[in-house]
Amino acid sequence: MVPYLLGAIRMLELGVATKEDIDNAVKLGLGYPMGPFELIDYTGVDINYHVANVFFEEFKEAYMAPLRVRRAGEEKTVDAHERMALRKASVWALVAGLSHLVASEFAPGFYPSWYFALGAVGYGLLLPVIASLHVRHESLRRSGAVLGTIAGTCVVTLGLGAAANIDLIPAALFVRGVWWWTIGKMWAETGVLPRVFGWITAALAIACFALLAAYALTGIPMSPPDLPLRMILGLWLILLAVFFWRDAR
Repeated sequence: MVPYLLGAIRMLELGVATKEDIDNAVKLGLGYPMGPFELIDYTGVDINYHVANVFFEEFKEAYMAPLRVRRAGEEKTVDAHERMALRKASVWALVAGLSHLVASEFAPGFYPSWYFALGAVGYGLLLPVIASLHVRHESLRRSGAVLGTIAGTCVVTLGLGAAANIDLIPAALFVRGVWWWTIGKMWAETGVLPRVFGWITAALAIACFALLAAYALTGIPMSPPDLPLRMILGLWLILLAVFFWRDAR
């Protein structure tokens, strides 16, 4: 019964339908005497929220910990601070992503001040994004959350260093692969962010490792693929910003 109620809440959060439409669909389509939101209102939001937390602690499924629940005629916020933190993280991720995309237009040899300034913004604003991800990951997998935070911080440090010293590009590529693999695998398995986005992130990690292996075996220069990789990182951050903002609604 509880997964059924939480599934209805998640449909409402994702904007699939209104609570009235969901209730009517269940009563007319399944023949239930009461829709899920009518049942939540009847039994009590607080009770359902408590039971949802118990289920979440047991199974660690993201859909069992919705950001909000609704009852007839009003909205109750479960964690307003988390929603605000997600909005802020969404803005930082968007600015960081745009900075990486714009920085790729300024070659370091021609516009060094713009290139390095945009790179500093792009990597520096990853820090609040990493912190927000850590909060979301910790309740799911503590070891994965710690590894993701450490690897993400290394991405920032080595990314800034590689912008000035091309010898650091392989190391920066490796830690980015570790970061993307850690968080991508977690998203794909738990659904804390869209599973498809998690698999895409994990695939990007594999691409990083493959490129690093090619460098080790053939000695190909790493500076030519650096700018395309920066653009991919920028696009990835923009997608992450979209998902953060969606979850904060």
